[in-house]
Amino acid sequence: MDTHRIGRLAPLTGVLYATLFIIAMGMQGSAPSSDAPGAQVIAFYQSHHTAGTVSCFVLVASAIAFVFFAGALRQALRRPDDHDGDWLPTVAFGGGVAYAIALSLFAVGQAALLKGAELGNVEMVRTLNVINSASFFPAMVAVSVVLLAGGTAALHTDALPRWLAWVATAVGAVAVLGPLGFAAFFLLPLWSLVAGVILNRRAVNAPAAAAGDAATSRSLAPSSA
Repeated sequence: MDTHRIGRLAPLTGVLYATLFIIAMGMQGSAPSSDAPGAQVIAFYQSHHTAGTVSCFVLVASAIAFVFFAGALRQALRRPDDHDGDWLPTVAFGGGVAYAIALSLFAVGQAALLKGAELGNVEMVRTLNVINSASFFPAMVAVSVVLLAGGTAALHTDALPRWLAWVATAVGAVAVLGPLGFAAFFLLPLWSLVAGVILNRRAVNAPAAAAGDAATSRSLAPSSA
């Protein structure tokens, strides 16, 4: 198995995560608000049963992809010559794991709502809908940690373009500030897509650049008599 090739492709899991996330959100549709009547919640999930079920699996797949992207991001942000600076990439990776768990909880909540709608229990479905809406808060914490720690680390290592690092840092800082958290929740997939593509291109170009430098060094080295 070519581990170097896998390492170069690993950042593209950010693209995979973003794609799956967008598909899952699109399939879920505009879910009822947390204060919607139970009958309205039942009607929605009964009419979206198939799409909602499939979106649960797609959302879980996106969570898995994000953990791999978080690992690739941590590796890219680490500085081989400075072990004392490794804590920020580790924090970002921990946030990535927490975010994947939060996405999985969304899938659990939706699966429970689909089953409740199938049973036709108005009070149960209404309660589950309120709990499912409240599970947004752990996701916001995780999004903030990933972007704030990842963006700050990128500013110190130049692993990503500075503008992209500043976007991550700024969005991460405001992710827990009320309505702005919703924007951060949907900006993370876009940021991950762009970061994944950039990291992949740098990983692909690095061996070629290293080979060119080695060839130049050999050509400049004095020949032995």
